[in-house]
Amino acid sequence: MNGREEVFDVIVIGAGMGGLIAACQLARAGRRVTVVENLSFIGGRFSAFQMNGIEIPSGAFHTFPHGRKGPMAQALRRSGAQVQIRTSKMFASFHVGSRHIICRSGFGVFNVVSRLSDKVMLARILLQSWATLRYDGSFGDWLRNLGVSDEVMTLYERFAGFALSASVNDVPYAEGRKVIERIIRYGLPGIPLGGAREVARQLGLAAAQAGVVIRKNTQAQRLLVNGNSVCGVVVQDRRRDQEYVIHAPIVVSNTGPVHTLQLARDAGLANGTLPDAPQPATGLKIHVLSPRSLIDHDAIMFCLDTQRIAGILQATNTDPELAPKGWHLLVSHQAMPPGADWQAERELGLADWRYLFGRAFDDCQVAGVSHFPARFPVNWATQGHDLRQQPYAANGLWMVGDGMKPPGLMMVEGVAAGAEQVVQAILGLRP
Repeated sequence: MNGREEVFDVIVIGAGMGGLIAACQLARAGRRVTVVENLSFIGGRFSAFQMNGIEIPSGAFHTFPHGRKGPMAQALRRSGAQVQIRTSKMFASFHVGSRHIICRSGFGVFNVVSRLSDKVMLARILLQSWATLRYDGSFGDWLRNLGVSDEVMTLYERFAGFALSASVNDVPYAEGRKVIERIIRYGLPGIPLGGAREVARQLGLAAAQAGVVIRKNTQAQRLLVNGNSVCGVVVQDRRRDQEYVIHAPIVVSNTGPVHTLQLARDAGLANGTLPDAPQPATGLKIHVLSPRSLIDHDAIMFCLDTQRIAGILQATNTDPELAPKGWHLLVSHQAMPPGADWQAERELGLADWRYLFGRAFDDCQVAGVSHFPARFPVNWATQGHDLRQQPYAANGLWMVGDGMKPPGLMMVEGVAAGAEQVVQAILGLRP
């Protein structure tokens, strides 16, 4: 350690979406904030790299699930980030039995199932989930208890696979019910123009304008503790190979529950009821370039007749700049069970692409395959299994990110809402 010491009001560890939103809003409220980021870029799993004119996200990002009205869009505005979000013009489509069924509104889902009994069951699911506040089991268990057909179960399974990177059998009933409620409340998804990288860039600009000091290539080594309270962080500037101390009475960690809990344990922070780290959500994403349009709308095509792929989005229908001129960028996503062989899953996913598009796929290029295992997951917590508590808040250590999503909020929507809750608590705006 070279003896260098600095003082701030708040240290944020990790420049992912949760960390950047928290940093911007705390700084805009008058706090002196610094962000330390181990990587050479900001955004974490919500950024992107440009390869041969193609935007390849660093995480499993597809859309803002709740578009311009959702918590993510609202949090960006309150953070000072100027992000344009284009809401889907239609609800979704479904590929089933070699048919492509367009649903311009949520009512169109009734056309996806063929039997009258299944149409009645879809209506019953909505009505009964509204009336049933409690059920001790997974959402999949609840659906089976209702007696749903395989066709109806597959519809819900594919939605969960694409939107949550999980099976309905892994999502608690109360969480599944809340997800449906949030969709009804906020409406259709949207895509930020410029993709994930532009969102990260705009948050970086907003942070700089608010006075946040961002240090890339800087690793948080350990927490400093005075008594049983956090008082700073020892960091290492990896470019200069220098270790130094940053003092602050509040630390916000955006590095995931596993790493944060380990930092707290290593620092000797006392806690009576320490939770176990949650099970992460894992998945696989395939990026495909096509010389012609394969999906003629800007919403998600859910795939009910595939082996692995849960859904596909033709992202260039919303933002043509995400691919080279004259090409279309499509992104598929599939959930993966923990420990699955990702190479075998990739081949099954590619087989699904060939099944869905036939000879048209022969003219396509696979631009990239992204695997998100437990050590670099889609989400640090499977939907409904987030910590949802701050075990070290009284010690000055807070957590944000995709292991701390509030009930019913998917992906970045939950990250944004959770970060804002932490900001409000630190500022004393809520208990």
